[in-house]
Amino acid sequence: MKRWRVIMGQPWEDRLLQVDMRRVDYPSALWSPAANFRIPPGRRNIRYVIIHITGGPALTERNALNTFRAGPASAHYVVNREGRVVQTVREAHIANHVDNIHSQTNRESIGIEHVNPWDPNPRTYPTDAQYMASARLVAWLCHRYGIPVRHETAPHTAGIRGHIEEAPHSGHRTCPNPAWNWDLYIDLVRSIRVETFDEMIGALAR
Repeated sequence: MKRWRVIMGQPWEDRLLQVDMRRVDYPSALWSPAANFRIPPGRRNIRYVIIHITGGPALTERNALNTFRAGPASAHYVVNREGRVVQTVREAHIANHVDNIHSQTNRESIGIEHVNPWDPNPRTYPTDAQYMASARLVAWLCHRYGIPVRHETAPHTAGIRGHIEEAPHSGHRTCPNPAWNWDLYIDLVRSIRVETFDEMIGALAR
């Protein structure tokens, strides 16, 4: 399948974003490859999802995508404030989103970055479109890997949690709390009927 550049009116979008169904796992995601990831020797045992926010002043995903292209940080997905989902690392591969590329967390998890300014200013909150797009993605991931849909704060346990909950020793004190509304988010994830791959492709074709 041919890869297509995304032309949205912004030069950075045309440079960084592609439609490439050969590379993405989540059918409605765009593709923008990260530089730093690890290919494990066997199949990954994916047990939990880690939620991140960018925290800086940027209101688009451009800075996050450029950062991931340069390394060393990376995540599997980025969700922007309009609800656009971009995949940067294949789910079968290990992204570097908590601690280091060889950490237990990275081996066992999917990392999702959300564009959300917080520290120090301006302090904003995720948008409705962003929450919904992220919830659809996470519902799909939980269905695919048998991850329980619950906010589980204990590190290395099955469920969904934030960066600071998974790695309280880190300096990421506001990733994603207090910006993230966990009650709202988990309710959204639970409310979503996961479409089959064919249904998602059909919806994109309409």
